Amino acid sequence: GSAITDLEPFARLAELLARLADDAGAARIDLGGGFAGSGEAYATAIQPHLPDTTRLIVEPGRSIVADAGWLLTRVVRVQARGQLVADAGMTELIRPMLYGARHPVALLAVGEPTPDRAWTLSGPVCEAGDVLAREVELGSRAGEGALLAIGAAGAYGLAMAMNYNGRLRPAQAVSEGGSVRLSRRRETLEDHWARDV
Repeated sequence: GSAITDLEPFARLAELLARLADDAGAARIDLGGGFAGSGEAYATAIQPHLPDTTRLIVEPGRSIVADAGWLLTRVVRVQARGQLVADAGMTELIRPMLYGARHPVALLAVGEPTPDRAWTLSGPVCEAGDVLAREVELGSRAGEGALLAIGAAGAYGLAMAMNYNGRLRPAQAVSEGGSVRLSRRRETLEDHWARDV
């Protein structure tokens, strides 16, 4: 997303679209998305420019779905230079590498003992930029086998996942009403090669 934090462009857009909608006799205005601030501040900025009778459509995208998704990964290796290597990386969540996005990381299940320190969480791809998070504090049991949850992965995570370096896209599960169900199975090698001729 565009992650715009300045409210002025949205206020100007609302004013312009309200005039266009009035001229065209439209009952709805779609302001799109891209605002990265609070919804209340956004509403306060655009409301004075919109008639009360207008049906407003917004596309909040990341602000709604980011926190709805978590990427689960296991630590597969501990490196001496303060690096944990996970079985997921930039091919499953490229936003940290591409945009420098920061995602919270939580320890869900302990692994082998490790020093209690700040870690760099890296992926398995042979690229120096395959880093999911830096300066992550996970306690003293974040070694091999530890299960980690990387938060704010619901927006653009799976949509931007890729097969680079022969990696297969991950499964996706949905948690609803206390139960979890598979909503997309893990990609197989057959899926990966299916379009090759």
